[in-house]
Amino acid sequence: MNSDSWVGKIYRGLSLIYVCAGLNVLFLLGTVAGLGIFGLAPSLLTTFHLAKLHHRQELNHPFKEYWRFYKEHFLTANKMLLPLFIVMAFTIWDGYLFQDSRGVLVALVVVEVILALMVIYASSMWQFYQLTPKVCLQKAFQFIFYNFLGSILTLLFSGICFYGSYLLPGIIPFFAIGFWCMVVMGIHLRLFEVNEEKLTKEATTNHDAEVVNPSTDAPASHHLWPSVDKGRASQR
Repeated sequence: MNSDSWVGKIYRGLSLIYVCAGLNVLFLLGTVAGLGIFGLAPSLLTTFHLAKLHHRQELNHPFKEYWRFYKEHFLTANKMLLPLFIVMAFTIWDGYLFQDSRGVLVALVVVEVILALMVIYASSMWQFYQLTPKVCLQKAFQFIFYNFLGSILTLLFSGICFYGSYLLPGIIPFFAIGFWCMVVMGIHLRLFEVNEEKLTKEATTNHDAEVVNPSTDAPASHHLWPSVDKGRASQR
């Protein structure tokens, strides 16, 4: 089938809808399987994992792979993301208590946005780098400000996606969450790849400077990923 023909484009579009719907159903099943509060973190992490496999054209058995990854990372996902979910819930509750105080409300909204971005970045970063939960959260927080345009893009798409779900609530159980994970994972994979290319170029430049003038220290690299047991270079 000619992928450039209109038939090929329709086929790819229907295939994407099918995959997103499947991710959506699996996300909901995983959340319910973990009794809600304990299922949300591993379900989100696993849905991002399947989205990564789809982008790399490695997703062959989504149902089997979902439950394998879900069970393997159940405790790790809760250890990493559940505290953030709890803090986010308390922040929302505080927002209702202080809704008459504009300054406090603005501060709470900023905190909520940062926490949400940490959850999203940690979920996607876990698919790209081999990091411990603690380091992954640290890097997620740093990346919010390190790649501010990427964070704005993430927030913008998330807002559009969930506002559309609010207008059409019937698509939430069947499509919206899977579609959101798929697009966000695609955006973040590209951000991480660009970041790796940038760091590789910086390392090459610094190495060349040391070779040309070994008596002079090369300028320190101010990249996001200081060596954590060579974790930066270790990708999944």
